[in-house]
Amino acid sequence: MTQDSLFELPKELHPAIKLYPKDYAKTRQDARVLILVKARPEPSTQYGDTVCVAGIRVDQEEYSWVRLYPIPFRSLEHYKQFKKYTFINVPIIPAKDDFRSESFRPDREKLHIESDLPIKKVSERMRYIEPLISDLSMCEILAIGRSKNAEKMYPSLAVIRPREIKGLDIKPFKGWTEKQRNAINNSATQGDLMDMLNGEPEKVMLEEPRFEVHLRYLCESRSCKEHSQLFLDWELEAFTRRCNDLSDSEAVQSIRERWNNVLDSDKKPLLYVGNQLKAALAYSVLGVQRSV
Repeated sequence: MTQDSLFELPKELHPAIKLYPKDYAKTRQDARVLILVKARPEPSTQYGDTVCVAGIRVDQEEYSWVRLYPIPFRSLEHYKQFKKYTFINVPIIPAKDDFRSESFRPDREKLHIESDLPIKKVSERMRYIEPLISDLSMCEILAIGRSKNAEKMYPSLAVIRPREIKGLDIKPFKGWTEKQRNAINNSATQGDLMDMLNGEPEKVMLEEPRFEVHLRYLCESRSCKEHSQLFLDWELEAFTRRCNDLSDSEAVQSIRERWNNVLDSDKKPLLYVGNQLKAALAYSVLGVQRSV
C-alpha cells in the first residue's frame, strides 16, 4: 500500500504531512508554530531540566508536526515562556542527533511569541488540529514500528482519536534515578553561581513528580485490547502541585474529577501522543484536547 493511499485526506481540509522521511540536509528555516504540547519538565544531564515542546508548523502549504528540543523552559527569560495554543516564531534546523522526522533544534535566542493570549475557542483550535488527526490507529502505528520493513516511516508525534477512554491509573511516583537527581543538583549549583554573577534571583529547583499517571484507552482499531500510556501533560503536573496540601487520596480524587471531565466521551477527546528517542515504540500521552 502506498503512502498516498494510507493517508488520503478529505479535500476540504488543509493538507497535512503524516509520515515522511527526515531531510537532514535542510538548512535553517524560520518557522511559525502553534504550540500544542508542553510536557512536564524532566531531568537532563546536559540542560538541568527540559520540556518536550511540540506543535503544528503553519507557515507552509502543508501543516506538519515539529518537536522543538532542547527547551529548558523554566530557565527561559520570562518573556519567552510561551503558553499552549499560542503562536511562536522561531528559527529551526533538523536535529541531526535525532532520527525522528519531526525533531528540530530551535534558536531560542531568536524565539518570538506572537501573543500571550492562547486560542480559547475549541472550534478555532480544531481548524489547525483536525488535519493532523491520524488516519492510523495507535495499534497501527505500533505495528508499523515493529515491522522489519518500516524503515522508521511512522509518526513519532500524532493526534489520536480514542474509541473509548477506560480511565486513569494513579500511583505514587517511584522516584528519579541517581543520574537524574545528580543532573538536577548539578544544574541547581551551577545556576546559583550564574544567578549571583548576573544579579538574577535564584531559580527554584525542579521537584520530583508526586504521582505517576497512566491513561488507559482503546484506539480506533477494532482489535485493540487496550493502551496504557504515561500521561505527561504539564497541565496535569501543575494541577497536581496545586493539590500539595491535600492527602494522597484527596489529591487523587481531585485529579480524577478534573481530568475525567476533560476526557468525557461527549467532548470527543483527542490525545496528543509522542514516542521517546531511545525507545521508539514507547509512546506517552503528552496532552488532551476536546474536539467539540
